[in-house]
Amino acid sequence: MIFVIPFSKYLASQVMKINKAMLAAKDERMKVIDEFFGSIKFIKFFAWEEQWIGKIVDKRMVEMKWLSKGELSAPFLLLLFL
Repeated sequence: MIFVIPFSKYLASQVMKINKAMLAAKDERMKVIDEFFGSIKFIKFFAWEEQWIGKIVDKRMVEMKWLSKGELSAPFLLLLFL
């Protein structure tokens, strides 16, 4: 029982860190998407669709990396309370 408390505190801090990073990555992606939709006429006029799609996909990949880390850490936190 005594060993569980420090481990639980460590896991909770890791989960919080992952959640903060995931939300920051999501905010960055949403900023790029908002900018994309705000300037869609210019993007279409200059045929910059591919570059913008690449930017959005890159931001999504960063977000997915943090999401997968969160999904991997959740079972350990759940196991602690069983």
